[in-house]
Amino acid sequence: GQFIAHHETNWLDTYWVIGGLASLAFFLLVTTHIDETGSYIPKSNALSDFLAMIKLNRELLVMIFVISIFMYVFVEQGIYTWLPTFNFNVLHITRAQSVEMASILSACIGLGRIVAGVVLKRINWFWVLLTCILCAALMILIVLPLAKHVPAHTIQSWKDIPLVAYLFPMIGFFLVPICPTLCSIILITL
Repeated sequence: GQFIAHHETNWLDTYWVIGGLASLAFFLLVTTHIDETGSYIPKSNALSDFLAMIKLNRELLVMIFVISIFMYVFVEQGIYTWLPTFNFNVLHITRAQSVEMASILSACIGLGRIVAGVVLKRINWFWVLLTCILCAALMILIVLPLAKHVPAHTIQSWKDIPLVAYLFPMIGFFLVPICPTLCSIILITL
């Protein structure tokens, strides 16, 4: 958002920042010593491992899992990618603020992962996922009609941003536990 605020094409400069951070992460990975002497990896044949993986596709549970994860990623990426455009075109927030408002989504994702980890220790995974899906759907059903009543003038100040712009990113809190929980359950089951 800060790159866009100065000039709309300056967002391309974010790639230099991301490249620098990726280089730093790579340097830390290469220079960090990891002691793996205690781990045991059995000898296996790559072909037999590949064939065993293909055989898993015959399992109904695996097919349901693949379809579920595909649908989850489809919805998640749709919302994550669409949110700044929604803020700009529907809520009439400036481009820079629209991108910065998406950081609320990132905060909700982080908080959702932490809370889900605590909740899943105490409550059955099925009820947690069902609650998350229903709450995410409820968020959409509540927030989108509220967006209709936002005045059609461009919002320049942070204090003028409508409440709906703060509410919709909270969907990340409910979406984020779904994928890791499904992956964990399928690994435990298989």
